[in-house]
Amino acid sequence: MSHDGSGGSPARTSKDTRKHTPFQFSDITTIEIAPVAIDPAPATHVDLQELGTITPPSSERNECLVVAPLESDNKGGSDSCVEDKTHTPIKSANLSDSCAGFDDLSPVELSDNDNTTVGKATNHLNDEPLSCWNSDHELTKAVDQGGHDEDLFDEEPKATSSDSLSVSSEEDEWDNLVDPEVLRSDWAPLLAIPEHRFRLALLEQLPRGHDFNTDDVRCVDMIQGGNNLVRILEIAVCEDDDFYGGRWIIKVPCTGTAQRWQDSDAYMLRNDAQTMWYIRENTDIPCPEMIAFSDKLGNVLGAPFIIMRANDGIPANKIWFDQTDDDEDDLDYAHLVDEDRMKIRVNFLCSLARHMAELRALEFDRAGTLNFDEDPEDPIIGPTYHWKTVSDLVKLTTDDMATPASINCIPSYATSFEYFQAALDKQWPRDENTRLHVNNGRRNIMCAMLASAPFNKSIKVGDNKETFVLRHDDLDFQNILCDPKTGEVTGIIDWDKCRAAPRCIGFASLPAFLTQDWAPEFSTFAHPHMPWELDEYRNVYTRAMLEATGSEGDGKFTLKSAIYEAANAALYGGHSGGSVPNFVHLVLKELKATRKFDDLDILTALGRGDWTQGEWMVRRDVSSLVAPQSKIEPVEPTVHPY
Repeated sequence: MSHDGSGGSPARTSKDTRKHTPFQFSDITTIEIAPVAIDPAPATHVDLQELGTITPPSSERNECLVVAPLESDNKGGSDSCVEDKTHTPIKSANLSDSCAGFDDLSPVELSDNDNTTVGKATNHLNDEPLSCWNSDHELTKAVDQGGHDEDLFDEEPKATSSDSLSVSSEEDEWDNLVDPEVLRSDWAPLLAIPEHRFRLALLEQLPRGHDFNTDDVRCVDMIQGGNNLVRILEIAVCEDDDFYGGRWIIKVPCTGTAQRWQDSDAYMLRNDAQTMWYIRENTDIPCPEMIAFSDKLGNVLGAPFIIMRANDGIPANKIWFDQTDDDEDDLDYAHLVDEDRMKIRVNFLCSLARHMAELRALEFDRAGTLNFDEDPEDPIIGPTYHWKTVSDLVKLTTDDMATPASINCIPSYATSFEYFQAALDKQWPRDENTRLHVNNGRRNIMCAMLASAPFNKSIKVGDNKETFVLRHDDLDFQNILCDPKTGEVTGIIDWDKCRAAPRCIGFASLPAFLTQDWAPEFSTFAHPHMPWELDEYRNVYTRAMLEATGSEGDGKFTLKSAIYEAANAALYGGHSGGSVPNFVHLVLKELKATRKFDDLDILTALGRGDWTQGEWMVRRDVSSLVAPQSKIEPVEPTVHPY
């Protein structure tokens, strides 16, 4: 079997498993399809006869659809998402100014001579500059008294009550949720694309010479995922034809229409596609084989796309859980498995850790998106573009969804401390006006954490300079394919928004399904595994990662990466949600100095800045809580008797 790269919804194991029914166009007969002008240059593609190197644009052969890169005055990877702004590095001395009572913390010191600049914005739509994450901290108030996100950007469009999207506000812990019912999506035109256009798109981009026609191509499935429309196709070939045989995937982003598509979307698609190629070329990870992509609308589909060969295997939830008679995951008895099932689970975890550890060979000098616009084989690090979170998008109008007002631009960063601290200053600035000190108490907890290892530096043992590694943005069951009999990993898919990141949240991080007890929605009866079960599986995965990386390698971050990931989600958002209040609440429950006290009392005292004894204990406990761990005692998962 093979699987797609449609992009998943939030990491909820029971809901990520979808039963796919072949799509019937009779269901949408009321939608009329406008003619699409076909660009004679259909897509950038990979020539497999040339060892997989991406074919550069060629005016003579006229075979590549090329989009001009975002212009930048800086050739070293700085960002083009800030207009007329100068990037100011965050100094460690700033911590004492922003964290009352925590003025003796000493995170990594940045050079006073760092004159890194951010180029002028060139990513425009209708002459409107893309809103972005500035680094100069000239920000509007980001959090209201109740802890909710407010206007996080300097020039946020204001929607009136008559034209705002009708979406209810999220609770505090969901403010950073990347909503599966995405507000920027535009599904109807994509669902209306005739099936034969997908066949044509595949035939146009198949490597080597062939004499297939559309009658030889069969569409076997269509999947409407969280962020992508996916078509799965097969070519009628002889059984022994292992080149054209198997299945092919065409993935179209849900914003790939004239009403939604923007320069920043194109930037992310082409770099996501080439990142997959880059990983496949430089590691042994079973990443999908990308053969072509187009980041424009002027092609046979009338929509941007990525074409890749499908990986064999079944989604990992199918080997992790027993299956009911209806072919659904048996979540009620996930803890009651026999020895055979447990062996498959353990083998799966070890196999996944070994594959992810392959990424240790790839290091970068900044945190951000791999940008191949200047060199298809040697990327620089550029900005990352994300949709705004639900709490921001609901403030916009429907028309705003087609403008840069609906997108965040996160610049690249040269240090780990800067990466985290810039987001904290944006999401949770110090509140000088409130008489209630709770919000500042939360900020002080976060400051203490960011001043501690591993957040303050991203340095490999033996190095003096910070380096960054790749992270998979959604390493969950639905994006991992396995051998159904052994649990061996056969494919890791959906590399959308894969980027270089600080080592503590990089490739060595636990997969998402082992971090759910640190997510906002975790509860006793909503998830298949209890925290003590997750601890056992985390132990297995950590030991496998440490074996692959060595005790001094990034495997030392694995065991506690659920905490690191929760902190990152609180600051940048995540598939399972995240917020500073929820994260700090979980942290206080773990600290010896605070776990027996009421949150409100502790946070008020920390926010006032006059609780010297408590502040010292909190700093000590926070540092201990998040300290990397390179040696662990083996713990085997429990096989419960029936």
